[in-house]
Amino acid sequence: MPTVTIGIPTRNRADRLTRAVASALAQDQPVEVIVCDNASTDATQALMEATAGIRYIRHAADLGAKANFQSALDAATSEYFMWLADDDWLDPGYISACLEVLRDEVVLAAGDARYHWGSDLHHEFAAELTGAPWRRLLRYYRTVASNGTFYGVTRTDLRRNVVLLDTLAGDWLHVARLAAQGQIRRAKTTIHRERGGASDNSGPATMRSFVLPIMRAVYEDTRGQGFGRALSGSCAVAVWWNWSASRRIREIAVTASRRILPQGTYRHLASVRRSHDRRTVHDRSRHRCRASDNG
Repeated sequence: MPTVTIGIPTRNRADRLTRAVASALAQDQPVEVIVCDNASTDATQALMEATAGIRYIRHAADLGAKANFQSALDAATSEYFMWLADDDWLDPGYISACLEVLRDEVVLAAGDARYHWGSDLHHEFAAELTGAPWRRLLRYYRTVASNGTFYGVTRTDLRRNVVLLDTLAGDWLHVARLAAQGQIRRAKTTIHRERGGASDNSGPATMRSFVLPIMRAVYEDTRGQGFGRALSGSCAVAVWWNWSASRRIREIAVTASRRILPQGTYRHLASVRRSHDRRTVHDRSRHRCRASDNG
């Protein structure tokens, strides 16, 4: 019996889905691959019914993204579980590398994420969250960006006990709640991601809408430890700074530079900055958080 289930929720992405499924089947150990089709109207059904080695579950109606993700988890029969977006793909050793670091005190293991955005490649380190629960939560909200860590490996029963909320940035809340229960560790492997979801272009107004759900979730997860209120406020401030204040400061700096510096100097510095952004290993300026808009 396979040790790990890879759940792939999908809707109307037949052209990308075959790559995701192939990467799951190409893992260096046996896996259970479940494709949950949210009433696709393209060629998904025909392609998946012709694919050997998978379980294909087709919903008669569009259940929404959250319910489709949940159906993949509910159908899992293995000890460990991970989601894989239908437009993402895995290195062949992804599962093995994650299992190597998934010790008793570790609740989630994930590889780095490499983002293929047109001709640009961006690399994001997976979260490495250790220490006391409050440290793990605060560090997560202070550094969360595209959140490729969401697509890591966990114990199936644990993931079923952590509710996946049907809300923008529900993937943030899900990973944070796992972090409240134990360590999250980085595995030496890579998941490849092609696109973002509903929060890609979120501005400060949207980010402010994250604050109350985050504060509520942090308080519920830590209230028995005597510092729930203080920690929930600190995490909210960290999110606000990460996604609103820091961006605004950068915008002001860019505007000031354009006005003060000679045109040639400004263009040179702008070119250097763009080059740095292409090479950066953790590009916070682009945010692709989502539970997913897949299906």
